[in-house]
Amino acid sequence: MHTEHYLDTARLGRMCDGARSAEHDFGWLVSRLGSSLYLERFLSRGYDTLPRRFARRVPRLRCWSGIAGLSVELGDFIRQPANLPTHFFGQSASLSGFAAECLFRNANRVLTTDLEWPAYRNALRATAIRHGKALITIPMLKRALYDRVSASEIVELIADTFTKYACDGIFLSDISYLGQCMPVEQLLRRLERDCRFSVIDGAQAFNQRPVALNSMKCDLYLTGTQKWLCSYHPLRIAFVGRNANVDSIEKCSQDSVTITDPLYHFCNTLTGGQSPSFGETVNVVGLISAAGALKQMRYHSFAKRQLLWHSLKANSRAILEWLDLPRRQLPNIDSSLQSGITLLRTPNAPACSNADIRHTLAENRIIASTFPEQLLRLSMPKTKLSLSQMTTVQRAFYRLATT
Repeated sequence: MHTEHYLDTARLGRMCDGARSAEHDFGWLVSRLGSSLYLERFLSRGYDTLPRRFARRVPRLRCWSGIAGLSVELGDFIRQPANLPTHFFGQSASLSGFAAECLFRNANRVLTTDLEWPAYRNALRATAIRHGKALITIPMLKRALYDRVSASEIVELIADTFTKYACDGIFLSDISYLGQCMPVEQLLRRLERDCRFSVIDGAQAFNQRPVALNSMKCDLYLTGTQKWLCSYHPLRIAFVGRNANVDSIEKCSQDSVTITDPLYHFCNTLTGGQSPSFGETVNVVGLISAAGALKQMRYHSFAKRQLLWHSLKANSRAILEWLDLPRRQLPNIDSSLQSGITLLRTPNAPACSNADIRHTLAENRIIASTFPEQLLRLSMPKTKLSLSQMTTVQRAFYRLATT
């Protein structure tokens, strides 16, 4: 079935040309090298370590500068302060578990909201119980979706609650999984004096909007390359965002009981100059495709990425205006929280399951995400939506009304 619109990037982005090219050449390389010393050197130190007879056959792997090189390049892309570490994970559970462990080793009372990804909230809750610490959850979901709360009101609400409950740690999304662009930079500046440790979930923000860690000043910034960066193969990343808690984070990262992720240990072994001969077999394609995708995206300057961010939001506004839906089918979200993710409430809500909605959309050549209460999440493309594309979405959405 041909897909006219792929509007599911917030879940798993399409594979960009850079990632696909890197994966293609890597496939040829491993078909020749297998698990050899040459391959270990290549993974550890990059393309320049390959013998010439191999290097000339895989020119699109020039994007790969080794695991340490990828860390530096990703850090430059996200404006991470210099000389701070970056950690790679193969599983979201390992990433969230690591972040929660760092958070509760440094803070006694952690504030979060119900806008965070449910699996991450579960990890926070479990870690808080294990450490005998407190997790305070602000009910923000209904306010953000239906009460038109603004970014400035969110700052005041979270800051007041943080003070009221004597919190000293915080976990927030940069852009929530339902698309609200949270005022994290303003909030972290407001809480800087009292917040001992901060974690920001940037899974929906990384390459949707330009991120500058040097101005955000969080302790850990969590993200992945498989969504808006469009590397397709999952790779989860924890960027250290400031110097204040580097030693504590590194101590936690060396705790093999806390971290059982094979890719994490594989990367640390290679960057430490040791042979990864013993341990679980690891799929490294996520690293390679991330390097290919990053090379393609790095051609866009920070200013260019800012323009693309505005294009995403413009598409979001345009599709809502074009659909011209009754208010009961539109969450009441303030413009200050707008991102490139558009939320709709599907018609005939009681009659349609999430599977029904996705099936109907697919029949109309649209791939999108659905959530409880018949919420439909559309991830906007960075190029301007054409009249034909918006008509396709309109036709599919109105067909849901008759399903």
